Amino acid sequence: LWLVAINAFDPALDSGQWDLAETLARQLLQLSQRMSTDEGENPENLRALSVSLNKVGDCESALGRTESALSHYQESLQIARELKDELGCTPLVLNDLAISLKKLGDCENSLNHPEPALAAYQECLPLLERLHASQPYDRYSRRLNDIKEKIAALQKK
Repeated sequence: LWLVAINAFDPALDSGQWDLAETLARQLLQLSQRMSTDEGENPENLRALSVSLNKVGDCESALGRTESALSHYQESLQIARELKDELGCTPLVLNDLAISLKKLGDCENSLNHPEPALAAYQECLPLLERLHASQPYDRYSRRLNDIKEKIAALQKK
């Protein structure tokens, strides 16, 4: 059920179906919390919780509830850090951590908090560089360039 909801979330958000996206995001969060309670806080369930928190944050951000989005992104980032500590620097862990840092940076930037935004982007940059260098195909260059541009813009302020 979690996979069904996660696969439906991005199309709903991208197409502006805010009510559906918010419902799906809340369901994702409830399902991932229930999985962690019922099955224990194993890495798979913690990752589902982290991803779900990011999706709730995405929805909150799209609806203009930036402070709430920030809280969800911070919680997701904390879990992503814990997974890195537990599992090491696997590509999936580094990608999830980079996503959380970028979302946190974007949210801080939209709240006109340039220092924490810059810190998040600067922490994200080497993760994306490492992922970009380790992949046989060009999956990360657009995200890498985006982060570099955001860092440059904040450093000009």
